[in-house]
Amino acid sequence: MTGSRGRLEAVACPLLRDEIDTDAFIPVSENTRLTGAGYGDALFAAWRYLDIEARVPNPDFVLNRPPFDRAQVLLCGRNVGCGSSRESAVWALRDYGFRAVLAMSFNETFLRNCVSNQIWPLHMAEADVAALAGEVTAEPGRAIVVDLLTRSVTARHSRPFEADPYYLHLLIEGLAEDDLLGEYKREIAGIVQRLGETTN
Repeated sequence: MTGSRGRLEAVACPLLRDEIDTDAFIPVSENTRLTGAGYGDALFAAWRYLDIEARVPNPDFVLNRPPFDRAQVLLCGRNVGCGSSRESAVWALRDYGFRAVLAMSFNETFLRNCVSNQIWPLHMAEADVAALAGEVTAEPGRAIVVDLLTRSVTARHSRPFEADPYYLHLLIEGLAEDDLLGEYKREIAGIVQRLGETTN
């Protein structure tokens, strides 16, 4: 993986399923940790393992096959992250090593959780996701480039993605919403102080 602020060059993993819910990202039985870290081995546990408790890998699941086992970009279908609002679904993605999710559509709560954890949830047209998945499958070791500044994803060809401008700003700057609110509070405090000084 290589990259700079707002740009990621990495292997992509095609998982073009619709309605991948939070229970698929992390089964209920895996939500036993007492912190918000260390969830990487729980990602897609019901799909990744033939025996979840013994962590016996399922050789048929895409993330258990190289080079997809080192992917940092996930390609998905529609309504990604539906189901419960548990943030641990995103923690599992993050701790496994994923940096971006490219999909046809997202559940809004899941999308916000991604942004809060600096995972890039980017919307692409159905035809573009399908074509990108085809290119990744044909050349699985070839990294793709995701560029937030140009709003493009490039494999053999460059394709656009969509993202809310507010969320995109947070992702490019590496900010959480609380960080942005903190900046606004400081600005407001400065304005209030200056107004107070001019009225005295």
